[in-house]
Amino acid sequence: MIKGKDLIQSFVNVTPFINRLLPIDVFMDVADTEKIIAYQAAEGFDIGEKTGDILPDRGAMREALRTGKAVEISVPQDVFGISFKARVEPIYDEDNQIIGLVGVGTSMEVQDRLNKILNDFTSTYEEINKSIQQIAMNSQTLAYVSEKLANFTDTTKQEISKTGKILKIVSNISRDTNLLGLNAAIEAARTGENGKGFAVVASEIRRLSEDSSRSLKEINGFFESLNNSIESLDRQVREASDISQDQAAATEEIAASMQSISEHVNQLVQFSQIL
Repeated sequence: MIKGKDLIQSFVNVTPFINRLLPIDVFMDVADTEKIIAYQAAEGFDIGEKTGDILPDRGAMREALRTGKAVEISVPQDVFGISFKARVEPIYDEDNQIIGLVGVGTSMEVQDRLNKILNDFTSTYEEINKSIQQIAMNSQTLAYVSEKLANFTDTTKQEISKTGKILKIVSNISRDTNLLGLNAAIEAARTGENGKGFAVVASEIRRLSEDSSRSLKEINGFFESLNNSIESLDRQVREASDISQDQAAATEEIAASMQSISEHVNQLVQFSQIL
């Protein structure tokens, strides 16, 4: 509580020097219970008060007189062309009677600009954060798909391995068939005229064996090429899986950093409200 009759005169004496004493742009006015007795405009703006003006029926000064308490208000830009924050303190005499008022108004131009910067940053941050979250989700999806593809390639390689065993058995059958055809041809030659029909069968058996052998070579070539492709796909899938996992971890770190930045911005917003 500000007390003392001499304080009013002290504030009147200080008023002309207020802008020299403070590092921020302010205006100051001093009043008794009826009128303004001292006024100093801010360097950057002037609310138009003059010494001798009667106190308005409404406003911070009238409210401080009515309640006997300090009053703080924020005045928007459309009232005086600039936004500012004003605080009015009642001055009491030794008998606790209000004998005057002292008010200080601080430009909110810097705060408004800071708030705009913070708001713009917050909007940008939210967009970046959404993008990061989307990247994180895509990375997780890619990791999941890569894992499924890796499992698929493992299964495919196992199936190709089984097919190779089957082809080996067929190759053995083809070889044995060829031997059978050869033996049949020998037997047909040995029996002479009586073995002509047998010779035809032997020829067909050997032709079937040769056709089977050629087909097996083609099939083996196909599966060898397929196996090489699967091996290459498997390497690429595993590389993609490693990259996606690294990317997911990196996005988590970025998200944590963005959260820290957001907390700092919120602190700046709170601090700007104090200015």
